[in-house]
Amino acid sequence: MESQTKTIIYQVFTRLYGNRNTTRKENGTIADNGCGKLNDFTPTVLKNIRQMGVSHIWYTHKLRNSPSAPCRCEG
Repeated sequence: MESQTKTIIYQVFTRLYGNRNTTRKENGTIADNGCGKLNDFTPTVLKNIRQMGVSHIWYTHKLRNSPSAPCRCEG
C-alpha cells in the first residue's frame, strides 16, 4: 500500500502577518495601519508552520485596495 501525504495549505495575508501596528483604520494608509513584510517569515516561523503539518504556504497580497490608499508595501 502506498503512503499518501495530505496537502495542507496555510494561506497568509502577508500585509497583515508580522504587522505589529494595531490601529486597523478602515481605508487607512500604510502609515496609519502598518504593513507586514515577507522577511517576517523567518526560518523559525517557517519551521513552526511546518510543525503544524502544513505542506504549502500561499502568500496572498491583499483582499482589496482602496483607490485612495494604494498598497505600497516595500521590503
